[in-house]
Formats: sequence, C-alpha cells, structure tokens
Amino acid sequence: MLMLLLSYVFIRCSDNNQTFTLKGKVEQGINVEKYLVYIFRDYDHPEQFPEPMDTIEVKNGLFSYSTTLDQPYSGLLKAVAPDGSEGEYFLEFMFVPGESCEIDVYGEGLNEFTLGGSKFYRDWEAFAQFYNKERKKAIELQGAGDDAFFAAIADYNSKHKDEEGCIMYQYMWRYARMDYSIADGISQGRFKNYIQYMRK
Repeated sequence: MLMLLLSYVFIRCSDNNQTFTLKGKVEQGINVEKYLVYIFRDYDHPEQFPEPMDTIEVKNGLFSYSTTLDQPYSGLLKAVAPDGSEGEYFLEFMFVPGESCEIDVYGEGLNEFTLGGSKFYRDWEAFAQFYNKERKKAIELQGAGDDAFFAAIADYNSKHKDEEGCIMYQYMWRYARMDYSIADGISQGRFKNYIQYMRK
C-alpha cells in the first residue's frame, strides 16, 4: 500500500513538473472572444501558420489554459473577435513546463500585455520593460544611441545572467549581440535544445 501511495505521489509530481499553466485577464474594451493557441515545437515560426492546437474562451474578461509539455517552446495566442475576425497582433512568449504564467492584456496593439506569475515570467517581464525603455531612448536619438543601448543591455545581462526569463526573452526574439556569457545552469539546463537551435 505504501509503495502504491509513493508511486502515485511521484506520478503527480512528475505531471506537475511538465504542466504549463496560464491565467489571463483582458482589460475592458478589448474586443476578444477567444484565443487560438499555437505551440511551435520546431522552436521557430513556420512560413505559414499550422492549425491551432487549442482554443481558449474568454469569459467576463478572464481566461485560463494548461497543457503538458516535454520541454520549453515558443508559444503564441491569436485573438479572435466575436464576429470571427482575427487580430493583427499576437501575444507571444515562451510556454515553459512546470511554470505558471499570468498575463494582463491591456491593448490590441503590438506587445500590449504584461506577464507575471512564477519567477521565470517575472524576470521575463522585468527585462522586457527594461529593453523597451532603452530601445525607445535609442530610437529617439535616431541611431546615435545604439552603442549606449547595447551597452545598457550588456550591463543588465551581466547582473542577471542567471535569470532564465531575462535570457530566454532575448533568445526567443533573436536579438543581435547575444555573445555575452550566460550561466551554465541555463545554457546546459532545460533550455539547452532551444538555445542550441537559436544559435544556428
């Protein structure tokens, strides 16, 4: 009996380590009825989107989703309005097994959402906010601020190189100058296959 109980606990813990969970909130006024779910198991976008893997209904501005994954992948949510039309922009981020993501959709434009939840997604969002702030400053300088921008990113990375969310944000978006060192725990850990693919 004890062995059966221990086996059940082990299986439940294994399932939890492979489950990605998502909870979302859509701010009032955003015209979305559901999201189409895409998970890119080949790590990168195909030239043409495949059929969606799932659909998430939005009810009273809230939605939730969970799936079992064997490793981290790029994931994407595509909004569908009540009239059936699909949104122009996507909600794109990494779907990571064993992690819980909370997303707040505050607009219908590019990157108009924030992430929270487990540490991976908090670190992801912290870097995203920093990156967007520094990039805006560089754009306002019309190219003259590029060196300062890359220096700021390098400095941030040197202080946060052991944060998976920070590093994987940059790998997913294929940002240039990814020649900085990252912690062995990341490059040789659960993101190893993804990092090796993106370095090709």
